[in-house]
Amino acid sequence: MGTLGALISINAEGLSRYFLGDDPITVQRAVEITHILAAMLPLLGIDFAIGGSLRGAGDTRFPLFVTFAGLIGMRCGLAALFAWLELPVVWVYGSMIGDYILKASLLIWRFRSGRWVHAIQARQ
Repeated sequence: MGTLGALISINAEGLSRYFLGDDPITVQRAVEITHILAAMLPLLGIDFAIGGSLRGAGDTRFPLFVTFAGLIGMRCGLAALFAWLELPVVWVYGSMIGDYILKASLLIWRFRSGRWVHAIQARQ
């Protein structure tokens, strides 16, 4: 996903012009969000793979709490902070990176800790 993100990021302007036309402001905003989404792709892969593994193994609560913490705490919190500071809209979009950094970090920590194995055994 990192390679795909890099390819998309490198070709962001060409892709934006192909799909959106030649309006410079529209293309500029599309390139900005494309770069943000491209940076998120490796983190999104971690979220999908490890979050799905934990849920598939029966540890469903921790990924749920991590999702709430990321979406409500990090993404909405950063977006509100950036809006309050009157930063450009690209910063609000950038709050998604913070969301996925938090989620990827917590999910990796949970998987490596092995606590998910004990949570499953306690239910059996």
